Amino acid sequence: MKRIAIVLSIFLVHGVASKAHAAGACQMVYSLEKTEKPPFRKGKTEYDTFRANANDFWAWSRDNAKVYLGQELLTEGVIAGDPHGMNFGDLYLSGQKTKITLVDLDDSGSGSFLVDFSRLLLSIKMSPSELKSKEIWQAYLDGLNQKKPDDVPDFIQEVMVKTHEEWLAEQVDFIAKKTKNGKMDQVALELHPLSELSAKDLARAQQLLAKVGDVLPGAIVKDAAYKVKETGGSQGMLRVWVLIDQAGRQAIYEFKDMADPATGYYENQKEQKSRLAEVTKTFWGVEDPVEYKVVSIEGGNFWLRPRYKYGLKFNAEKMDSDKKLEKYDEWNEFMAYLLGRLHGKQTSATALRETLKKKDSEAVIEKIKIFTKAYRTHMDEQSGQGK
Repeated sequence: MKRIAIVLSIFLVHGVASKAHAAGACQMVYSLEKTEKPPFRKGKTEYDTFRANANDFWAWSRDNAKVYLGQELLTEGVIAGDPHGMNFGDLYLSGQKTKITLVDLDDSGSGSFLVDFSRLLLSIKMSPSELKSKEIWQAYLDGLNQKKPDDVPDFIQEVMVKTHEEWLAEQVDFIAKKTKNGKMDQVALELHPLSELSAKDLARAQQLLAKVGDVLPGAIVKDAAYKVKETGGSQGMLRVWVLIDQAGRQAIYEFKDMADPATGYYENQKEQKSRLAEVTKTFWGVEDPVEYKVVSIEGGNFWLRPRYKYGLKFNAEKMDSDKKLEKYDEWNEFMAYLLGRLHGKQTSATALRETLKKKDSEAVIEKIKIFTKAYRTHMDEQSGQGK
């Protein structure tokens, strides 16, 4: 497994203190203010069931994290909310170097760093991964302690060093392959015509299309369709895709219906625009990225984001060969490091580092393993697959 040393600044944002947690560990670590339980969704597989129930995980953690982990380990900051292999990837923002970071912010917000890590640990251990919990934990700790990685897998480095110009050239090719006669290729992109939407959703889609020129100045809509997602936490929610022409360059964007973040079941979160401004500033180094916007219409908010060809995207349920699995586990280990790095650069993480210095590392990961095992038992009972 060949690995190459890289420059840390390529993919990591400069240290940022979350405004909400800049004074150190949050005093209100364990919130019981929100006591309702979300509906439980049973997926086609155990892993799909896990992916579909971020809400349930955070509601269960609200009631059990303190019991299993203890108050001292529940230091808070800005967290991912639903960290797994398909929610991390390569990010391209105007005027910035390529970042490898959290790219799906649906469930991000404030909450416990180690509960966030616990969800990542579960996502890896419930997949075909062969990594041991201690390996994942050590990678996370290296990131939390802001250690510079000695090496990074070749396939990740190749994406890291890509220039914005190289990425733009790739997107021209992506658009050419995903369009036909000036329209999006609905078969290739798994889209459906807007005419098939219900009257309610069609009206919402039309409101969104009317806003394109405002949120993407100079953009002209060339085509529109919608997508149905049947797995994960956002299944069944409206997603409107648009092909636009902006200053002679074509791009595909998605308006993604926004539900309340899963972390809202752990504790109260900020309203959507404020929440995402804090999350993007903490994780991406930009409070108001040009390419990503919260778009409000009558009846709800939508997250506008570009759709492009990712250099890094790993679906745990498609690891069907030894070669794929080896690369997948390299990604998982690196992802654990990234999550620790994103947590560790926040001012409030200082308290967690100080706490962990006083404790036996193996004892802490054993606590986390017991915590995650208890959640799996809960999940199996909820899905009728009790072991």
